[in-house]
Amino acid sequence: MLILALLACGNDYLVLESETAEEIEEVEVDWSQAELVITSPVSASFVSLEDGTTFKAHLENAEGEVLDFDEITWKSSVASDWNPTGSEFEDTLPIGVHDLKAKALLPNGDRVSYTVGGVLVQSAYAGIYTGNVVVDLITDQLSTACSGAATLTIDATGEVVDGSANCFLSIQGIDIDGEYLIGAENDAGDLEGDIALDLFGFEVPLALDGQVSEDGELSASFDGDLAGFAAVEGELVMTRISRDLPQ
Repeated sequence: MLILALLACGNDYLVLESETAEEIEEVEVDWSQAELVITSPVSASFVSLEDGTTFKAHLENAEGEVLDFDEITWKSSVASDWNPTGSEFEDTLPIGVHDLKAKALLPNGDRVSYTVGGVLVQSAYAGIYTGNVVVDLITDQLSTACSGAATLTIDATGEVVDGSANCFLSIQGIDIDGEYLIGAENDAGDLEGDIALDLFGFEVPLALDGQVSEDGELSASFDGDLAGFAAVEGELVMTRISRDLPQ
């Protein structure tokens, strides 16, 4: 009986050894066929300065299967000091249009790389906006109104707002071809500044405040006094038509 018990224990030990060997068995990788691919960001994409983005790259074999490899280095054509490492990470880039290159040195000594181009990095608010301006001019005796076109830009930082609008008014036989010069600041979506009416060579500042969204919708109101002659009230409603800024 003692001999049988020892034999049974011996058989159990051999079975465990066999299972462990299967668990640690390594699968050989044919690195000579491996390719590097960047999946995020993609070429000609937009990256918000405020939010950053997820950077992703991986190695894959000839069958398109993703390989377990993390030693990937990154470079930017704009930021020479941006040199992160990894297959996936969150980060931000400085303002500019970037060509991004990912590189890897494989275990067999081969070097592989992949590049995406035209990645635009700037504020989510930045761009060119167009829309309408509506102005009401009110005196003690009467009131009149006009509407016209407006265009402005928000710079790449998302902070500086500049533009102009035009609105033709006619009151008591006087025609006022008013040009409005917009100068404001954006603080995370809150607009505050002035819209100055250029009237016969004189600028009449009107206080302006409003909102702009990261999706590119802008609305603002303004008001003021026209040299004691009339009260002026107005509104801007605009939409971003392009993220590309004038050079």
